[in-house]
Amino acid sequence: MSILLLALVPALAVLYYYYERDRHPEPWGWVAIVFIAGALSAFLALVVERWLEGFNGFSCQQDPFLFFFLQVGIPEETVKMLVVVVLVFWRSDFDEPVDGLIYGTAAALGFTFAEDFLSYLSRPDQSPWPRVVSVVAHPWFSCFWAGALGEAKFLSWKKGIPLVATGLIVSAFVHGLYDYLIEVGEGKWFWLRQLVVPLMITLYWVLEIQLERLHGRQARHSPADVG
Repeated sequence: MSILLLALVPALAVLYYYYERDRHPEPWGWVAIVFIAGALSAFLALVVERWLEGFNGFSCQQDPFLFFFLQVGIPEETVKMLVVVVLVFWRSDFDEPVDGLIYGTAAALGFTFAEDFLSYLSRPDQSPWPRVVSVVAHPWFSCFWAGALGEAKFLSWKKGIPLVATGLIVSAFVHGLYDYLIEVGEGKWFWLRQLVVPLMITLYWVLEIQLERLHGRQARHSPADVG
């Protein structure tokens, strides 16, 4: 039970923080469903990552950044985004651009909850602080595709799909960069880990700016009118 709470409480605290920032809150039931589905998507990502590792035939030691971008960043950000697209993107109450950020945050926090829980199970004696950092990091990674998804709801498919695809690539890039700095920043490369701090500060402000920008943007068309 203590391990479950250690993984769950920080994720719910961050989710509550961003949920309360929404000026027109989403139905809490659907936010909870997205959170749970995000947790389940972590297992799908694990399967995909194992498959890609065998398919690509290269490891972290051979090309660390490419490994974390292609075999970690892209699969993990993709499954989180699919949770939002499949479950709530089509719903009528997904009616503001900022909704993409709220649901994207819920999916990302569900994902990191499952990831942290599995990590604590495998190494119960580890320090919780690195995992706590990953809790806040995951919604910051995902804010690029999440914000793009919220905007795309009110755009044509021709404009929306490239916007979301770009957001997904950027999310995967910063996700891979974070993992790269953490994993490679050992031994003589210890100084690389120091770059995590400015990266996290930058991502925090990116999400803050997106929240304010999307809150201030009124949809010019209802989703049903977009062709």
